[in-house]
Amino acid sequence: MSKENLTISKTRAVKIFEAIGFRTANKWDEAHLQKRLVKLEVLVEGTELDEKTQKRVNEVLQAQKEGITVIVIDVEKVESGKQLECDIKAAKKRDVERKVDKRKQTEKKEKNMTEKKKQKTKASKKQKQRIVEKTKKNPGVIMSVLEFVKNQGPISDKEILALLKKRFPDRNPETMERTIPQIPGYLSRKKGINNIKTDDKGRYIFKK
Repeated sequence: MSKENLTISKTRAVKIFEAIGFRTANKWDEAHLQKRLVKLEVLVEGTELDEKTQKRVNEVLQAQKEGITVIVIDVEKVESGKQLECDIKAAKKRDVERKVDKRKQTEKKEKNMTEKKKQKTKASKKQKQRIVEKTKKNPGVIMSVLEFVKNQGPISDKEILALLKKRFPDRNPETMERTIPQIPGYLSRKKGINNIKTDDKGRYIFKK
């Protein structure tokens, strides 16, 4: 196997594709066979081959994996090496064109992805700003409970829940009910607010 290219006879290439299931492979010319060989890994998947054919397939796949150009030649047409040289040049040209086309597609894809990412980032910033503004206008459950306790305490959990239902009609009442007893601890740990007292009267803010 050459480091620059791997030559495979047209007859051998035809036998590979006939073994895979392409009955008309014997009618394909060298260029078409070579084009098909580029997709050999996908075409041969799930096909059981005899040992000899599998060996040939593995040889082609390994060459492609190593970036080696696989060239199909018609041995009968080769005269004094001229046909072989011509085929190698044509194959290399097709290989280069394919790589250039692939690179262009990749660059185009990356450009589109970059543009989409910019648009997404821009949209995300706007969305975050809307959320911040909305949060300022409409506090969440935790801050709402703190607000109720500050402004209406002493207030019972039942009364707090009633106010939460009114403010957050789309929220699950049972979830909010379970959340209420956990809020003083959360505010103490996360916000440093530890002046909420609870007794028989309900929850209220006490001065230290």
